[in-house]
Amino acid sequence: MEHPRKSKCNCPHADGRRVICKHMIALLFTASLEAANKHIMMLNEVEEDYQLRRNMWIDSLKEMINDMSEEELRDAYLNMLIEHGEMAELFGLDEEEEMFEDEFY
Repeated sequence: MEHPRKSKCNCPHADGRRVICKHMIALLFTASLEAANKHIMMLNEVEEDYQLRRNMWIDSLKEMINDMSEEELRDAYLNMLIEHGEMAELFGLDEEEEMFEDEFY
């Protein structure tokens, strides 16, 4: 079997498109335990890198928050709530907001 990226498939999902079908990947991993293990190791490395960067990001945020005054924290929290539209639906603002986003009203 060719590498899944180079393989051609005539299943209804592919239907003339250049896609990598899941069943072709399953076939490759079934036929080649080495390829499956290599892929699993790569996924584990990617996840480990993601977790490391995420933890660094969270530590950076914690440091930034610890350096803020109480007033700065309140302002930052209020801005975050506004940006995420928290409770806007309670005041009927969520439906009307789109109306006023246009520059030419």
